[in-house]
Amino acid sequence: MLMLTLPFCLLPSQLFAQTPVQPNAGEIQAALARLNVVGSVLYVAAHPDDENSRLLAYLVGARGLTATYLSLTRGDGGQNLLGTEQDELLGLLRTHELLGARRIDGAEQLFTRARDLGYTKRADEALQIWGHEAVLGDVVQAIRRLRPDVVITRFNTLPPNHGHHTASAILAAEAFTAAADPKRYPEQLPQFPVWQTPRLIHNVPMFNPPPNLDLSQFLKLDVGGYDPLRGRSWPEIAAASRSQHKSQGFGVTAERGPSFEYFQALAGSKPQVDPLDGLDLTWQRFAGGLKVQKAVLAAQKAFAPLHPERTIPALWQVREALLALPDDNVWKARKLHDVDALLIACAGLILDARAAEPTAVPGGKVNLQLVAVNRSNVAARLMHVTLPDGATEANAALALNQPVTRTHALVVPADAPVTTPYWLRDPPDGGLDHVPDLTLRGLPVGPPALSATFVVELGGKTLSVPRPVRHVWNDPVAGEQSRLFEVAPKETVPVPREAVMVQGGQAPPSHVQGWTERTVRYDHVPLLTVRQQARQKVVSLTLNRGVQRVGYIPGPGDRVADSLQAVGYDVTLLPPDKLAREPLAQFQVIVVGIRALNQGPELAAHKEKLLQYVADGGRIVVQYQTQSKLAPLKADIFPYPLEIGRERVTDENAAMTPLDANEPLLQTPNKLTADDFVGWVQERGLYFAQKWDARWRPVLTMHDLGEAPLQGGLLVAKHGKGTFVYTGLAFFRQLPAGVPGAYRLLANVMTP
Repeated sequence: MLMLTLPFCLLPSQLFAQTPVQPNAGEIQAALARLNVVGSVLYVAAHPDDENSRLLAYLVGARGLTATYLSLTRGDGGQNLLGTEQDELLGLLRTHELLGARRIDGAEQLFTRARDLGYTKRADEALQIWGHEAVLGDVVQAIRRLRPDVVITRFNTLPPNHGHHTASAILAAEAFTAAADPKRYPEQLPQFPVWQTPRLIHNVPMFNPPPNLDLSQFLKLDVGGYDPLRGRSWPEIAAASRSQHKSQGFGVTAERGPSFEYFQALAGSKPQVDPLDGLDLTWQRFAGGLKVQKAVLAAQKAFAPLHPERTIPALWQVREALLALPDDNVWKARKLHDVDALLIACAGLILDARAAEPTAVPGGKVNLQLVAVNRSNVAARLMHVTLPDGATEANAALALNQPVTRTHALVVPADAPVTTPYWLRDPPDGGLDHVPDLTLRGLPVGPPALSATFVVELGGKTLSVPRPVRHVWNDPVAGEQSRLFEVAPKETVPVPREAVMVQGGQAPPSHVQGWTERTVRYDHVPLLTVRQQARQKVVSLTLNRGVQRVGYIPGPGDRVADSLQAVGYDVTLLPPDKLAREPLAQFQVIVVGIRALNQGPELAAHKEKLLQYVADGGRIVVQYQTQSKLAPLKADIFPYPLEIGRERVTDENAAMTPLDANEPLLQTPNKLTADDFVGWVQERGLYFAQKWDARWRPVLTMHDLGEAPLQGGLLVAKHGKGTFVYTGLAFFRQLPAGVPGAYRLLANVMTP
């Protein structure tokens, strides 16, 4: 049975570890209407935040469809505006930002195993690294799992574009055909049967349309409607959804009024007016469906907003009609899930399993509190509760608004796996996460560590309701908080950084054994924990530091200062308030972190002080900043005109050629060789300077395959007695990853 996000958060605690929220009457009424819609759409793109939230909200809310966003990656190769999480921790954060978005717009969420490689300009490069056949199989499985009526692509296959974006369109088109072929990926059968999607459509993006684009060639759909049951329009809901992508800084303002989406038919049946026209999305498409349809209409007629419990007898009739359908009908399981959720919602029934502690070890004990509350006049009884250790609790009548509480000392199974995101349990397989279990592959999250099944009698009939075990506590400011209970290892070992740099000739640290534990904690997502078998890279490094005392102006998601400190530099953090009072002459160099100049105008107030520091003989090194409509430069501290563009070199192995063979930056204090540019990760650099005053001197030239050389990755300018440097080279990735040559190059860049 597919367990994804529900259209309107009936059971949020099952997946998101939040306090259960009773849906209001408007949400219940909307869910009843959706019971009679048996149509689904799969929307395909590459990353978290690529989805069209406005269209998803419309398809779910206005059309009653099941809409699912398939993101090829979890976004682990992006940047983080909120903190220092990169790579797999960033992917985990962005996964739950997507789930937060889906709770708002009502769509569901799936992934492939593809790891985000960062920006790439070529789809063939991405597909080669991921493994074209393997990632295509994941898209095929998503289609076979969902059996959609329409597959919609966010991007097309025409460059120039982000290579991952182009790849998503290529894979969607190939999977459209392959999913219907029993000879393709037979290991998925019969669990995920072959499926021929009727229609493949491209959602033509309007965020950067080419000039003179003729919109009359496309299907046009107004998705700007208003929903009185929610008190919001679909674009307003979409804005709240998109604003969940906080680590990317994608908060948006709500739009009101007409809002048009455009579509181009690619394959399958051809719609004439509407992307969905000509498709039968009613129960009449199935044998036995008419009986379900009539039962749903009766339930809708019985619904009373102030007395939703009066709908329960009719919902039981819907359930019986669904049970009569063949098991191979994909909508049987989906709609049974929705009807069960509606039965609980209409009764105002709270069923909760709470652990006294947030974690326990395999074989350990945890005290549970089991709570059931019937907040309606319907006759109800708690029959029993089945727990992981097999124990059951005695039954009790559930009178109106009278909580029934039971306690149980649960023994965690001795073979219970340690709780961690399922796709991070094992090291990756090249460009893919290692997920051998087909039933898990693609799901946003795995099952809870522990769950309890409440068996209740409701209106004379019996219903089994699974609930995850949660730990609940009170925060004096935020109020009630909760997290899913987790199974923890008996011992953990600290691994403060992924790579330990060992100076040449020194003994490496002792071998690390056991489990590591890393936590991601932000207000807009649940508390997230990654537990893995300890793995730490030990890298030999020959480094002449050149300077010792470093002032560091931190930027968001920046671990460079920590990496410098780990190899012996004396680093002092200089946030704007401290920068105002610190004498700068004490520092041999001042380094500005990534996007520090994008955070706010505060640093601009210190421009004169910083430039005077350089004029007196100091050195300032500014790492990459951005300059765009979404991420403008808010503080300009450069001594001479310099325009930051979007140029980058995505090939981490691209040749880096000095413009001057005797370039001092490559000679001292470390004499760099070709070996220093080997083993870089993800990219050479990003957001290079694209125009600059003649007083800036470019140092290196580099380029991606088939492109013109770029010189804006490392610029140096004299100012008074000192030096100012701008570099788009990706030191923020290379240093935490333990790339020796990047340490040696940055040491040279920092040395006067």
